[in-house]
Formats: sequence, structure tokens, C-alpha cells
Amino acid sequence: MPRIPFLLLLLSPLVPAQTPPIEPVKTTVVVTASKGAAELELAPAATALVTAAELEQRNTQTVDQALMQAPGMYPNRSKGFMDTDPGFGMRGFGARNFSRVLVLLDGQPINNGYSSQIAVTSLPVDELDRVEVVRGPFSALYGGNAMGGVVHMITRTPTRREIKLQGQYGSQDTTQYMLRYSDRFWERLGLSFSYQRTQTGGYSVGKVLQTATAVASPAGIIIPAPRRTLTSTGGTTYELGEQGNNWYNHHTWRTKGDVAINSRTSLAMQYMYRDYGYGYDGTRSYATDAAGAQLFRGNVFFQEAGAWRRVTLNPTSFVPGSGNGNAHFFNATLLHSFDTKGSLRIAGGQSYSPVDAFTSAAAATPANGAGGPGTYADRPNRASYAEAQYTAPRLGRHFLLAGNEMRLFSTQAYNDEVTDFAFPTNVIRRSVYSAGRSLNNGVYLQDQFSLGEKLHITGGTRLDYWRNFDGASLDRPDVPIKSYETRTARYLSAKGAAVYRLRTGSVVRFSAANAFRAPNLVDLYRTTFSAQTQVLSLPNPSLLPEQMWSVETGFRQSFSSRLQFDLSAYHNSITDLMYRVTDFTLDPTGRTSVITNVGAARTRGFEAAAEQRASSFLRLRQSYTFTNALITNNPASPATNGKRVALVPRSVATFQAFLNQKRWNVVASGRYFGKMFTNDTNTDTTKGVQGSYDPFFDSDITANVTLSTRYEAFVSVLNLLDRRYYQFNRNPGRLVTAGFRIKL
Repeated sequence: MPRIPFLLLLLSPLVPAQTPPIEPVKTTVVVTASKGAAELELAPAATALVTAAELEQRNTQTVDQALMQAPGMYPNRSKGFMDTDPGFGMRGFGARNFSRVLVLLDGQPINNGYSSQIAVTSLPVDELDRVEVVRGPFSALYGGNAMGGVVHMITRTPTRREIKLQGQYGSQDTTQYMLRYSDRFWERLGLSFSYQRTQTGGYSVGKVLQTATAVASPAGIIIPAPRRTLTSTGGTTYELGEQGNNWYNHHTWRTKGDVAINSRTSLAMQYMYRDYGYGYDGTRSYATDAAGAQLFRGNVFFQEAGAWRRVTLNPTSFVPGSGNGNAHFFNATLLHSFDTKGSLRIAGGQSYSPVDAFTSAAAATPANGAGGPGTYADRPNRASYAEAQYTAPRLGRHFLLAGNEMRLFSTQAYNDEVTDFAFPTNVIRRSVYSAGRSLNNGVYLQDQFSLGEKLHITGGTRLDYWRNFDGASLDRPDVPIKSYETRTARYLSAKGAAVYRLRTGSVVRFSAANAFRAPNLVDLYRTTFSAQTQVLSLPNPSLLPEQMWSVETGFRQSFSSRLQFDLSAYHNSITDLMYRVTDFTLDPTGRTSVITNVGAARTRGFEAAAEQRASSFLRLRQSYTFTNALITNNPASPATNGKRVALVPRSVATFQAFLNQKRWNVVASGRYFGKMFTNDTNTDTTKGVQGSYDPFFDSDITANVTLSTRYEAFVSVLNLLDRRYYQFNRNPGRLVTAGFRIKL
């Protein structure tokens, strides 16, 4: 199997001053599926690739937007830029969660140490050379968090002097601008620096909804009957106000350098700092008193169809609060070649979030956004990483690599009751607290060997050991802090894959693997309460790791450079699935959930993708993903047996058209996203209401025009048809931005 030196993993292709047409290439090198460089066609797993040229041509603003069109993916963002908690879903694992999808930045895991989430919106897209997505279980190489697959973001490496400035402005008071400088000195030292800022005034993401109680007669303030609507499960609720525009802004600074110490040794280092903030403006109550003053608290009454009803207004519904956070990321990689004795890669780094905070109002808070009693919650967390990997020289038909990887997670999370949530410095008492640490260590071995020119086989195994320790929690302020015993466990993962080249351009692949996911620190120790959904989520310190067995087959066919298609089908069997189960015993209202090992689940699906070169200036791309993810055995809640896994769409379809004509580059795209359920009983079937996850179709278009070798102008329209739907929150509607790009 053709290979390239590992030194090339540091040297990304230079993005030229003018964006070229995106051409299919005969040999594309990817590194994620095998932790070594290999042809995309012969990768031992279903692999998708998004290049820097495509990111720029599509005017991609966030990483998850870059993957909206990737086969087998279902990224989900419940609102615009303001969503600080989007997710990547694949292979039957939920689209609002990163805990079963591993995300790498230049080889280093960046799933945080608290809940495995990623602050996707603040990652600098303009720094990316490419994004590789491999679908399917990868515990045999990457350990836990890789049950659904791996998303690997690989950044650019400086190769010559380049200056890039870009700015754009659009609807909803949205601004984004960036600066990037890179240079190479003496052909041995590369340096780059970048800065990116995104801010938006946002939009009103949802209404304030309240249920009503029938009463014999009014005993207080009477208001006009509010608009009646439905909950996602078909219940009756009423619109009593709106939370106002949800604004958001972030800053990202990044610097990277690499140096060729000698002809055999190189060192690369990078540092990135990100901070963000969000909040709401313009809270409004539809309920008013006789003088016209807005009401945010207390009982109000209205008459509907001749019957009186009472609604209890709660300030926490009108004032969602605000949040802010920051994160440091450091990474260093040393590569050394032993000439004929192989190569060694030593990498290490850390992700640290000293602040990951948000505020919320208390029941006694004046609901005018000016402050008052409330809660300040913070979740500082740290993830440390170290890895050593040795790649042996080719031994006949064999290509061996072995390594050891360590990850250490630590977190503290707490809720403090404060006198003023707008200035949360005066703490009354600590109401909720959790803490813990987790050490994960894995040793892996992989062999890739070829039986002639046609058959290529990959086999690998990894032994993981993890230890959860220093666990503690406080569920309410009137009880002592609980301490938990140290827990340890081991898991052996394996994966085998075969790729057979039937003839030129025609490849068949098959793989079988097992995988696991250890519970994260939130699963084990953290109690949370959502003021928006009124749901209490309880942890479970006795959780077992999830386990999965998987088989996959695929076929790839290319007809010269004009037509190619790829088909993958898979079956996953999951046991001890960690899942939030509604506990009606603890809470008959259904607003309490407990994470537990529900028993078993089964996922079957297929992914189809095609690409056509329709003419010298037009390229087309389509994909369809079908996922059937079901709970098959859940003794804790038999009503969920046979139900679909939450937050997994059954169907996702995409299309893209790339038009390259002289100075113009135009990309048109569309996406259909099927219905998702939010609960384990699949009872949220009502569409078009707040809290529902509607099936939807939306389309985008971006046009770039090259004014000269240095200057470009562009305009983007997201949700071109202005389709209105809910992904829990109401979508932002059409978003139009226009900008200018300078390359020196």
C-alpha cells in the first residue's frame, strides 16, 4: 500500500492566493482511519474528506457547518451561532452529543473532561487544512469515545509568507472577521498567527410557555386569553411571553510553529485561546396589569370557552440568563525518523477550561433582566493527553505500528445561589456540587499487510485501563457531600478490515470490530436541572461501560474522474447502553430522568454517496443516510423496548452543486433531515411547536467572485427558502452575509 513519510503529517498543502476549482484527484492521502498515511480509496473504513479549498469556497463559518454535507453524518444545531452545545451524530449515536464521537485536533482529543462536549462554534475554520471523518467503531486505535466514529481536524502548516484578511456582515446583526499571518524562515522554521471573531445579535429563539389549571372563578389579576398551542407530546400550553434576542460572541487566538531540527527530527507546537459569551435582550411578558405594566410573577387568570383558568408566572421562564467561558489548548508533536529502523512520534498537550459558566434567575428574581436572586453555575475542567507511537519499517508485506496513549480528565462543577445573578459575586450558599477525576491509559498494536496488489488487510487491538477517583457530589444544600469509591476497569478492543481491489476504480471492503465507552464524569456524579425544560437529570455512580460489536461492508466504484459512488452498510449491537430513562416512580410528572445502563440496543443502516463531473465547470454531489436505531431490551423501562433511540434521525439526504466558471465560484446545497425524538418513549410526535425536533429541508448558496489575484468578494445565504421549523428551538430563518477577502 503506498505510504508517505510521517513528517508530511505536519506539512499541509499551501492554500494558494486564489481559490482554485475543486477537482477530484486520483490519489488522496488520509491519516485518521489507520493512524498512518494511506490512499483514501484503500482506507480500511468509510471515510469522508473536506478540504480547505472547499471550506473557503462554501464560506464555511463553523466546523459543524463544514460537515453538514458529509455522508453518514448528522450534525445538529438547535439555533444559529448562539448554540454553544451542537453535536455530531453518526452510526446511530445522537446528534446532540459528542460522548460517542471522538473529535481530534491535529491528533489530540479535544472532547472536554466534563461532559465530552466540544465548543464547536469557536474553533477557527480558516486554520483548517482539511477535516477527515471516519465512520464506525475505532476503539482498537483510539479507545473510548470512538464508538460512532472519529472527526479529525488537521490544521495548516506554514510553508511560505501569507497574509489573509477577511470580514463579513449579515442579517441578525452578524459580524465575522479574521486575520491570518504565516511565514517560513530558512526553510526550517514555520510560524503562523491567527485571530477570529464572530458576533451576532441573534433572534428570539422561543416563546415563554406555561400550562394552565382550571379554576371555578378568578382570584386575582385577569388577563386576555393567551394564544393556545401544543407541547411536543401533544399537551396544551399557552404563550405568555418571549425571552428576547439571543446574542452571542466569541474570540479565538491561535499560534503555531514547526521547526526541522535536523534531517530526521522535527518539532511542531501550537497554542489556542478561545473565549465566548451569550445572553438575551428584550425579555417580554404578554400578561399585563390594569396599568399596562408587564407581569412576570404570580397568578393570573383568563377565560377560555366559558371556563376560567389560572397560570402561575415564574420569572425563571422569562429570564434565561447568560453564560461565558474560555479555554486554552496546547499541543506539541515530536517526529523522529530512525532511517531504516522506523519512526517515532511523541505528542502531548492539554485542554483547560477555567471558566464554563452560566447564570439563571431564581423564583424571586425580578424578570426585567436587571438582576436579582439567582444561580451562578460553573464547570471548570481539564483534559491532559500524552502519546508515543512507533512505526516500524516495512517488513516484507507488513507495516506495523504500536503506541501508548494516556488521557487524564478532571472537573469540578457547582451551582452557587447568589444575591444578584447579573453580578454573581455575593454567594449565599452552594446548592449543587460535583467533582471527580478519570485516568485512561491504552496500549495499541496494528498490522497492515498486503497479499499482492489487490488484497490489503488491517488488524489491530488495544487494551484500555481506566480509573475513576476523587468522585464527590452534593445534590442539595441541606445534605453533606457524598464521596464515591475509586472504580477501575479494563477493556480489550479489536478490529479487522479487508480491502479488495476488484479492478481499477472498483474496491470492496469489510470490517468487524468491538468498541466501548466508559462513563464520563457528568454521567457518574453530576445532577442538573433545566429551567427551560423543567427536567431534573440525575447521575449514576454505578454505571458500567457501554460495549458494542459491529460489522460493516462497503463498495466504492470510480469511472475515470467523471463518476464515482460509495456505499456502506453496517450493523451495531450495543449492550449496557447508557441512556437517560424517564423515572415515573420518582416523579409521576415525567420530569425526572436517571442515566442508566438500559440493557441493549441495535443499529442498522446504510450510507450512499455519489459524485459526478457533469462538465468542465460543474460538479455534483449527493448522499443519503438511513439509520434504524432501536432500544431492544430495557428492563428498567419496558415501554421503551422497540422504540427509536433519541436524537437520531432515520433519514438524512444531501446534495451539492459546485460551479466554477472563470472568476466565479458558486456552491448550492440542500439537506433533508428526518424526524428525531427527544425522549426514550417516543411520545414527542407533535410537529411545528417549541421543543419538537421537526423533519426539515433547507438549502444554502454561496457565490465567490475573484476581483484580482489578491481580492475576492463573496455572499452567502443560509436557509435560502426561509423555511421555518423547530430543532427544539425555532430556527433562525434566512441568514444573509456578504464579505470581502484579501490575500497577500
